[in-house]
Amino acid sequence: DSHLDPAIGSMLPSDVSDDDVETLRSIVGDDLPESTLRALLLRSGGDVTAAANSFFDGGVATLSAMEEGGGASPAQPGACSVGDDVLSTLFKTLEDQGKKLAERDQQLDMATRVCEELVKRLRETERTLASADA
Repeated sequence: DSHLDPAIGSMLPSDVSDDDVETLRSIVGDDLPESTLRALLLRSGGDVTAAANSFFDGGVATLSAMEEGGGASPAQPGACSVGDDVLSTLFKTLEDQGKKLAERDQQLDMATRVCEELVKRLRETERTLASADA
């Protein structure tokens, strides 16, 4: 695959999309520089969810330790403090997703009821036609 560096088997910096960077920023907050967000995405293979999990598990501290120590020793998990604004943004995002899922669930329930009613009417029509033919 042209997106993989054969020497290390991981993504190249150019493979991280700007959309993924912005999505990750919306989850973790505006405090991190773009280079850190890209590094988190690179380390997670471009998976925004994995990059966000890495951030909340102390991944930024690990990145800092690797940069300072030449990549030799990662920092302790949880060493990165998460601000209230970041948590607030995360919970707001989760709440919004929950609302969207609830709305879709209601739409599916309504569609199911409509389908059931249509099937019932179709069967009644078939019975009426069968008795009219007899």
